[in-house]
Amino acid sequence: MSSYAARAMHPETGKVEPAIFIDDHYGPRQYGVRFADGKTFPRHQAREADGPPLTDAEAVSLFQELTTPEEFPAVHAMKP
Repeated sequence: MSSYAARAMHPETGKVEPAIFIDDHYGPRQYGVRFADGKTFPRHQAREADGPPLTDAEAVSLFQELTTPEEFPAVHAMKP
């Protein structure tokens, strides 16, 4: 699998928000879901939500905002 961006239900606020799903964050094949507030939760706590998919530009911008160049160097080299 790989990391990706999608809408997810924030487990603390109950709101649907854009988030990044980070592959292997908690170990092999165990996703972490990171929200704009910087908090990361296991995937079983922050499930993907229904709604329109994020555009490529939205996904790149979200990754650049919520990660470091060390985590995702190729994404940080892109222009949204």
